[in-house]
Amino acid sequence: MVFYLYEPYVCVEVKTNLSSNRAQYTGKQQLEYGRDRLLLRFGVLTDGRSAILYDWWKDGDEQEIKNKTLEQIIDYIYSERGKTILQTYSENTSKNKKEKYDIDIYKGIFCNIFNSIFTEKTISIVDVEIGKGKTIRLKDDVEKALFDKLFPPFEGSELCRFTTLSSIFASIKNNSYRMVATEGMNDTEDGTFFWNKLYGEKDQVKLLPEKREPIFIWSCSPIESILDLTMWRLYADDTRGVSLEFDANKIDARDGFFLRKVSYEDDNPNNILVRFTQLISTFQEKGEGFIFVFNNWDLWRAFIKSKEYKVESEIRLAFIPSSSERIKPNIEWMITNSNQIISEYVDITENSMTPFPLQLKKIWLGASCPEKKVNKVQLKKMIEASEGFKGKSIEVDISKVDNYRPSK
Repeated sequence: MVFYLYEPYVCVEVKTNLSSNRAQYTGKQQLEYGRDRLLLRFGVLTDGRSAILYDWWKDGDEQEIKNKTLEQIIDYIYSERGKTILQTYSENTSKNKKEKYDIDIYKGIFCNIFNSIFTEKTISIVDVEIGKGKTIRLKDDVEKALFDKLFPPFEGSELCRFTTLSSIFASIKNNSYRMVATEGMNDTEDGTFFWNKLYGEKDQVKLLPEKREPIFIWSCSPIESILDLTMWRLYADDTRGVSLEFDANKIDARDGFFLRKVSYEDDNPNNILVRFTQLISTFQEKGEGFIFVFNNWDLWRAFIKSKEYKVESEIRLAFIPSSSERIKPNIEWMITNSNQIISEYVDITENSMTPFPLQLKKIWLGASCPEKKVNKVQLKKMIEASEGFKGKSIEVDISKVDNYRPSK
């Protein structure tokens, strides 16, 4: 067993009879395993009557304290606990050895806090790294594995997207889909909300990786939202636009795409934002000024939003160019039509070599779409004439959400 006194500190191994040399040998081995994995200071080997204490912060023969009662050893541990956790183990310990040990202590403190909060992914000190400016981070592969645990890939076969008529016209004409950087989103806090909640006013430049890039977003909805009047009003030009039905293909990680459900702010203790806030605040309190940071901050921030947008149940397709081995699009600039923001964007071409990961299967024209009967026929003709879309089974129909009078 392990006693948690703010961070892992003591492990205890119980044997039937400590008079046996074999029991002492195997017990000590098991305690040392716990020491190496959790960076413990003390190990206690006991049979309930007598006990042996191993104080691994001491050198040589002083490590082992025998012929004590369990009560005496507990008193000793608690008295030592009152001293600073970063005390020198002995006068003869070298400076380099002490510095390395101190770093491992911080790693151990972090691992203990992390494992108590994120049960999905247990970590040890080999999974974390110390960075500049007293920062600590998960190793890249460990962090990505945690991301997949907390944001599992979208497993549905269908989803939809609400947009304008001019948007789907441009996609078919140009044989591509346009993805806009988070700065161009309708949510004024998109991309910054997660940071502000976790770190407040702390300097992003010092805590984030030096090399950063934009992340491009395509917002979708559950297929059940196809009849949601609120979504038609908000994102389909007040029912003058369209809703697009897609099949969600299996996404190849080599293409740099991530399709996940957005996690929204919540007071539930299991909420992702709540747990990360707890991790950072607890570690700052116990880590002597150290702070946890993310390697893949731009990816994490794309999938956490404020509670005001929870009604949308957004499913996001995110694209990160540096994560792609096969797609190297040109990054261009635009002024968004909806809010006049200067933003970066990429056009992902629909072709057989690097296909857009969502397959268009139906276009619904809004009930208030201009000349919807004519445009239904014209869109079908345009699709058949398109280089990228012709030959594909794409239906065009008029939405059945028709009990709404749009603003003029």
